[in-house]
Amino acid sequence: LGETPLALQYPSLYNIVQRRDAYVATVLQSNPLNIQFRRTLAGNRWEAWLHLVRRLMDVHLSQQPD
Repeated sequence: LGETPLALQYPSLYNIVQRRDAYVATVLQSNPLNIQFRRTLAGNRWEAWLHLVRRLMDVHLSQQPD
């Protein structure tokens, strides 16, 4: 999703995610998304999460080179 890592685009979410080493492909393989946070998403974190999920809905991963 652009040239900047998601950790830098969404630092408030990255700081509270349980598995920082999870690959985006692994998270996207499940429905609902396979991601857990150490704190409740509220306020700005909830808004950031909704924004990220909306962006991820258009992502379709494949084995083809970029």
